[in-house]
Amino acid sequence: MSEVEPLAVENSQAPELEIENRSDAQLSWHRYSVINPISNVAVLWGLPVFFIVKVLFRDLDEPDRLKEDLDLARLFVAPWASWVLGVLVVLSVVIGVFSLIGWRYRQYALDSAGFHTRDGYFIKTRQTIRWNRIQSVEVQQSLWGRLIGYGKINVDTASADEQTETQLMPLRTCAALRSQMLTWIKASKSAKLTQATPPASGEGTEPDSAHPGNAVEGAEPVPTSQPGASENPLIVTDADAMENDELFYHLQLPQLLRARLRSVGFYVSLLIGVAIIVFFLWRSNWIGAVIAIAGTVWGGIKSATVGLNSKIYIGESGLRVRTGIGSVKSVSLSPERIHRITLSQPMLWRGQGWWNVSVSILGKKENEDGLDSGTIMPVATREQVRALLEIIAPAIPPELREELLLSDPLSDGVRSPRTIRFFHPIGWKTDRYQLAGRHVVVKYGKFWVRSEIAPISRIQAVHVNRGPLDRQWGTATLHLRNASGVADTVISNFPVEQIVHDAWEIRARSGLR
Repeated sequence: MSEVEPLAVENSQAPELEIENRSDAQLSWHRYSVINPISNVAVLWGLPVFFIVKVLFRDLDEPDRLKEDLDLARLFVAPWASWVLGVLVVLSVVIGVFSLIGWRYRQYALDSAGFHTRDGYFIKTRQTIRWNRIQSVEVQQSLWGRLIGYGKINVDTASADEQTETQLMPLRTCAALRSQMLTWIKASKSAKLTQATPPASGEGTEPDSAHPGNAVEGAEPVPTSQPGASENPLIVTDADAMENDELFYHLQLPQLLRARLRSVGFYVSLLIGVAIIVFFLWRSNWIGAVIAIAGTVWGGIKSATVGLNSKIYIGESGLRVRTGIGSVKSVSLSPERIHRITLSQPMLWRGQGWWNVSVSILGKKENEDGLDSGTIMPVATREQVRALLEIIAPAIPPELREELLLSDPLSDGVRSPRTIRFFHPIGWKTDRYQLAGRHVVVKYGKFWVRSEIAPISRIQAVHVNRGPLDRQWGTATLHLRNASGVADTVISNFPVEQIVHDAWEIRARSGLR
């Protein structure tokens, strides 16, 4: 049984698929890297080593304290050293045996039906994720994984119950597996899916055999290495080294720092930290003051560098978004999977023309990462956002895209009535929405400008609500719900007649009944 059997597809057109329902014996199963059980044992020995090193570094500048710690170690630890060592050895054997058993029975396979996983010796678990359910394929690397050149693949679906994360694999294997999965996903979108007859009994029953159904029509097997990549997987420590996508966007430190210095939230957090430090100094609590200073400095650094080194690549399968510095996540993002696009601009960014761009896709929860949920451009120029919208929302008219990137309200669209001017004195002049072909576009805010773009084809339900004040003002609220549930678009405080008319229009365009 091999660890990986990658395929690469030269043709960008989606191949024709024949969906076959095969048993486990007819699938070509692959194991993950053997480094997974080894790492479990390494963690056990790494904990005491980390504790010893931490104590030594703490006592390096204090010879008397170091001498006391060594005396305590000789007095209490030395007599039990053999027992402690023996316990560690026994635990290592137990953990190693169970980890090897788990590794032996934890496998994955790919075919035209979807991505299959199975694990367990006593209690067996079997999962199949169909290709048309997958929303994104992520390559994740922890700091340790980046050092040794290993990573994991996370498969996001429309349901939180179907999330799947693989175990550690060499980055070359991750890149080949991700490319193969994206090929199947692309093929599943075509209208050429046919139901094929399962193979006869005994055909391809060997688990390690390469069943013909596991190959995409038109795809040629290629070696795991990519052009220019090293044959040693330990040298390939970055997932981007295995990709040939074009770099579209890269957020570097100078631009990020300039944006953070123009953020009101940054100064509010800084003032709170300074106030806490002053309070401790006033109370002559030096320990508390040192802790407050360290916390304020660390919080400021962390806040100022959120989103640093964010990148967007353009490839045949769509966009690939990379985030993180130490731990890295690389997410494939097809424009067809986007359920909402959000553009926001704080008031202090207007002079520079900067924008923040986030997208909502199925399978993602709010505040999942250090960035705001779905943020793909933490800080971007007007030209960068315009180019991105041309890729992920090409159906929007060019003149409307230009208006969305200005601080002024939309020149055309539905406006709020004067009846709400006392309740909403600023927003009733600036908030507007319109139906722009295949999208619903909403723009509101004067000091903090925010625009939402909702593809009509992704809308699952349309609701119109009216409260007591709405009846008095002659307004209504339109809820556009999608399958994710966390990316609903809410259009409120607009004339009820227009809201009802547009609700029916959206239902007709989206095919809802």
